[in-house]
Amino acid sequence: MTALTASATRRLTQLTVAAVGLTVYIAAGLVDYRFGLVGFITSLVGGFIGAHIAIKRGNKFVINLLAVTSILLALQLIFG
Repeated sequence: MTALTASATRRLTQLTVAAVGLTVYIAAGLVDYRFGLVGFITSLVGGFIGAHIAIKRGNKFVINLLAVTSILLALQLIFG
């Protein structure tokens, strides 16, 4: 399975988990809808742009980007 296919396949599971979590937080009265709306809109725009870049540049680009991101996060954990 390519990195693009694997990423697209996980999205349904992530959406389900997010919806359940959001339902719990709304029921507990812990959601600030102003921040939520801004986060939702920026997430949609970022996801749209990211998906187009990933499809246009291909699987190799996605793998390299994932490797660089993983290294940077590991360095932040070690030194940050």
